[in-house]
Amino acid sequence: MGLFDRLRRKGNDAGELAAELLFEQGKKAFDRGDYRRAADAFASSIRLQSDVPNSHFLLGACLFRLGETAAAVKPLSQCLGLDPDHAEARNALGMTLGRLGRHEEADIHLAKAAYLGHVQAPGTLAKMGVDFCRTCAAPVYSTAESDADVVIVPPEIGWKCAACRTVGCGRCVTGNGTSTVGPRCPHCSGPLVQLTK
Repeated sequence: MGLFDRLRRKGNDAGELAAELLFEQGKKAFDRGDYRRAADAFASSIRLQSDVPNSHFLLGACLFRLGETAAAVKPLSQCLGLDPDHAEARNALGMTLGRLGRHEEADIHLAKAAYLGHVQAPGTLAKMGVDFCRTCAAPVYSTAESDADVVIVPPEIGWKCAACRTVGCGRCVTGNGTSTVGPRCPHCSGPLVQLTK
């Protein structure tokens, strides 16, 4: 349905239509690489209609590309407040927080983006030595190999199934986060090994 068809639709107020027009102008500017003009259009669209997740996402993406990294956090977070499963915004917020040195927060968003199927996020996590739990989407980390008879493993350490290759966090693998004696894969019951560096 084109813009003019939407204009004819009953119950569509002038503010909503103006917001849609500004959003479309912003997308065109974004596609041309004119991020300043696009950011201005998205910000204006948000002032008229603040409940559109993609307006916030694209404003954040523009600010990030303009080098206004700290300013990008707010619109990306607002997008996720409206749509927590917005994989693009999760990935963008993870990249933004990483650039700001807020690595633990970045890991959480990148892991969730990977869990949601974002194509780039698993590779970004791998470069940082991080994976994600396939059950709860939490970031999981590798540990150094050990020859000790008993090893206390924190819940954020990852486990990989030797049979189905599924990765899980300590909480999901043990069910309660306290016992890791002979853990089994929750998906196939195969043996689990710790992710090691």
